Amino acid sequence: MALGRAVWLVPVALACHKAPDSAPASLDEALLDVMRAHDQGNIDAEASTLRELVLSSFNLDESSPHDRALTPTALSTADIEDFEHPDLDPSVCIGVMVARRSEFDLSDHAMVQLLADQTPVEPYSPDKYDREFLEGEDCWESKDCADLRTDNDLIKDNLLMTLPYQFYKDFRWFDDDNGGGIIAWPWVPESAYSESGNSGILQSYGVEIWFPEDGGTVRALAVWADTKLSVSASDDLVAATTVSGIERNFEAVDEYLAEQ
Repeated sequence: MALGRAVWLVPVALACHKAPDSAPASLDEALLDVMRAHDQGNIDAEASTLRELVLSSFNLDESSPHDRALTPTALSTADIEDFEHPDLDPSVCIGVMVARRSEFDLSDHAMVQLLADQTPVEPYSPDKYDREFLEGEDCWESKDCADLRTDNDLIKDNLLMTLPYQFYKDFRWFDDDNGGGIIAWPWVPESAYSESGNSGILQSYGVEIWFPEDGGTVRALAVWADTKLSVSASDDLVAATTVSGIERNFEAVDEYLAEQ
């Protein structure tokens, strides 16, 4: 959870939430097709299919993120073979996917990705979230190049952990008959641990999509994460708190754009 997008705050209110319902098989297949297409270059067909299935699988009019969340299928080693990753079994990751409408244009969301300091849009990394651009910084927003590749160095800070870690995130434009959009793949190349060693991000992968819809933008993020926590928490609670963390990140981006 993409990672800028996988957070584990445990407010008491979340204790009543169970893991989201399973994603439909068609959405699972589309997510894995996009995951495997990372190194293929053109992803128009895979991304367009994912776009349609996000619209048909999520009720975007629900106010609660827990009613706009689903559980994607588990990852296999074959799904992540194009990514540098820890030598761990990805099927143990806890997966969630959340979708949300934004009133802001796709171009606004594209601009946010070019912030070298991402702290204004990441509430759980208020002290450090530095983005280094590996490719595409000068040409991606104008679509003169398809790819934006980034290396992200941050400190995740929440009630359960203070954890410095690093992750990669690649973005790619796609085209279709509905105005196209953006696909992104965030992933952790190495496990990271807190200073005490009691908590950590063991592995994490994601697929994210943005596309124009009804005068704004629909954004959806699927995250699969394997974490070590300093306190006992059920898988359902981890999933529910990850859903809330993704939603808070979505909100923070919209709040930032509203101030521009």
